[in-house]
Amino acid sequence: MMEKIEWYQEVLEIEPSSKVFFPLAKLLAGNNQVQKSIAVLRQGLDRHPEFFEARLMLIDLLQQEQDTAGSVQEVKELGAKLFAYPGFWDALAGSI
Repeated sequence: MMEKIEWYQEVLEIEPSSKVFFPLAKLLAGNNQVQKSIAVLRQGLDRHPEFFEARLMLIDLLQQEQDTAGSVQEVKELGAKLFAYPGFWDALAGSI
């Protein structure tokens, strides 16, 4: 696992705007390096704020770390994006 982590880190050093930040963050979290994973996700989301799944993972990790203020801020960021699409909420309501 460490070899994969190192490989993803090298890719990000070469190409900081790469979306490989997400699989790297997953590997770090799976290797009990949650704080590093959070840092990687934040850096990646600075470059790719539209990356929905990465933001959900960040919120989940912040909750695990009991960083309520951080997770609330991320939920607000995500909520602002979701509320801009009322059709999504209509479709969600229809699927329940």
